[in-house]
Amino acid sequence: AVVSSGPLTAGAVRDMEYTERVLNESMRLYPPVYTLFREPKLDVKLGGYRVPEGSALMVSQWVIHRSDRWYDD
Repeated sequence: AVVSSGPLTAGAVRDMEYTERVLNESMRLYPPVYTLFREPKLDVKLGGYRVPEGSALMVSQWVIHRSDRWYDD
């Protein structure tokens, strides 16, 4: 047993290899924040497109975390 007595702590969970993997995979598939908002401080080129400084960018980690490009399953 990882915790023989006392409360279960975040530190104890880190020692639970499979539990940590399940928690990480759950966070990948069901992130608490589905979209991140960013604003470039300089003009940038992204995927062949010019993105001006100060543009509002939205990045959907929900979509990225389900992409076959990055994940097998």
